[in-house]
Amino acid sequence: MQFNSYYFLLFFPVVLLIYFFIPAKLRYVWLLISSYYFYMSWNPQFAILILSSTVVTYSCGIVLDKANGLEDENEKKKVKKRCIVIALTINLLILRLMII
Repeated sequence: MQFNSYYFLLFFPVVLLIYFFIPAKLRYVWLLISSYYFYMSWNPQFAILILSSTVVTYSCGIVLDKANGLEDENEKKKVKKRCIVIALTINLLILRLMII
């Protein structure tokens, strides 16, 4: 599906409408499912790459949250910086794989 297609002109308002009518707790799940559907309608082979990007980014968020519990400020900064660099590097590599 491309952004300038008639299919997207139908897809986007439906996703947006459902987003505002479902409970706030489920909105992020709805957006995740919609995003996966959008990308997979373009090329289903990218589902694995998108899933891996989701797992890496979510895992980084968990590590960052746990790093807030560290008492040593220097160690906290090191862990956070390392986590961000690793997640960014992996996500950029995933993007590179999508281009090839």
